[in-house]
Amino acid sequence: MKELKRRIRSELSCVNTVFLLIMAGACVLLGVLFAVSGVSGFVYWHTFQPKFGLPPFFMVLFWILAYALYGASSAVALCAPRCQSQAARKRIAILSACLLVLCYVWIPVVYKAASFFLATLLIAVIILCLAVLYSMFRRISRLASWGLLIFAVWMLYILYYTFALFLLN
Repeated sequence: MKELKRRIRSELSCVNTVFLLIMAGACVLLGVLFAVSGVSGFVYWHTFQPKFGLPPFFMVLFWILAYALYGASSAVALCAPRCQSQAARKRIAILSACLLVLCYVWIPVVYKAASFFLATLLIAVIILCLAVLYSMFRRISRLASWGLLIFAVWMLYILYYTFALFLLN
């Protein structure tokens, strides 16, 4: 346990707190903007919801928490001492941004277009990108990789949710 605390302290000592807060805040702000603009109540209320689907309030709350965690994990990875090369930072930043855009695109695809098959494929692509990003984060920072792993678990739930919407509707 002491070893784990020491590792976490050493990884967090290199993180710029302001950068971490900006990244987490930007992810949350963009997520809320996309959620507000991309959700149609008509589509939501006129689709059959899966048995284990969350109510809208909790869905939004968990999305916000997931985006904040994703932004914080990306910030920790970009500030990690092992991420010294400019090329590595560029790859992580580009892949993180692409992943975030794909997550944001999912919202209007599901709640405006009601294209559940396309949304399921989109989540599958997101999970594949998460696997690539996880392997990069794992080499750089364990703390960032754990945060990304929690985000991946949320995306697995979203995959279940979207696939269930596809089957039910």
